[in-house]
Amino acid sequence: MQRYRDNPRGSSLLLEAWFLNQVVSRWMTDRLGDSPVSPDELGLCAALVLHGDAATSQICDLTGAATSTIASMGNRLAGRGLLEQIPHPNDRRVRLWRLTSAGGEVVHEAMERFAEAYRSLLAATALRAEQARSGLNDLEQALRHDLDLPQRPLLGDCTTEDSELTPAEQQELRQFRQWLIHRRGRHSSEVTQ
Repeated sequence: MQRYRDNPRGSSLLLEAWFLNQVVSRWMTDRLGDSPVSPDELGLCAALVLHGDAATSQICDLTGAATSTIASMGNRLAGRGLLEQIPHPNDRRVRLWRLTSAGGEVVHEAMERFAEAYRSLLAATALRAEQARSGLNDLEQALRHDLDLPQRPLLGDCTTEDSELTPAEQQELRQFRQWLIHRRGRHSSEVTQ
């Protein structure tokens, strides 16, 4: 049986992913500064801004995080007055997480910091924003497929700024794009031939 120490080159992707995870975590923490939320908490709040009120299970599908992780984080944020739970309008057994006005202010201020930091980061590299987003989206979709996690609606290419499409049409376009990416992954041997 071959072990990691016997063939370290075979694990370079694992190490590169881990290194990237560590650097991204540190970059986000540094850029948040004295914000009252961690990068993970900000991610949860930002997901609610983008997708609206959501149940824990919906957030888990969106993020790929464990139910206990999202529930604990939501409870901590609710304890600090940044989130609240409301009844689901169609299912009284389900509670939805909602951002409070205080939570909205925290997210807005933190996202302003990130927008500025992101612009500086892009200015310091030859990488274009579209390249970065596309590469990250492709990697995430492949990981979700490998883990058998639900695919997440992709952001960026199909935005609400497109006034020619209704919100339902924008959602349909996002789903079609996901299907194309999924199909490409299943038939990748056809693409390379």
